[in-house]
Amino acid sequence: MDLQGAELTVAQQRVHADGQVVVGPPKSAASCREVALDTETVRVLTRHREHQEKRNATADTRWQDSGYVFTTADGEPLRPDYLTGRFRRLVAASALPPIRLHDLRHGAATLALADAPT
Repeated sequence: MDLQGAELTVAQQRVHADGQVVVGPPKSAASCREVALDTETVRVLTRHREHQEKRNATADTRWQDSGYVFTTADGEPLRPDYLTGRFRRLVAASALPPIRLHDLRHGAATLALADAPT
């Protein structure tokens, strides 16, 4: 992720399969791409990184610099099944119509295209 350049590169995916986390290339060659980040997303991600750096500096345990953006308190990458379960609980608690985590990707892409300069 390049916050100064306002873009991130999709180069791998983490999936939960057969009780294990598997890291590998995205499903298709077209999935490997660079994604432009809007100003607000860069601001939020910069703040998140600063928070992680502070947490790292004060960690009682040894920080694992995994290189991932979203991690546990010790720096390990989050498990995909944790994120899915957490999202389901948040949706249920919101009393909004159900939506899958994967569906957010499509919504975000639609919004990004609508906001793109012509």
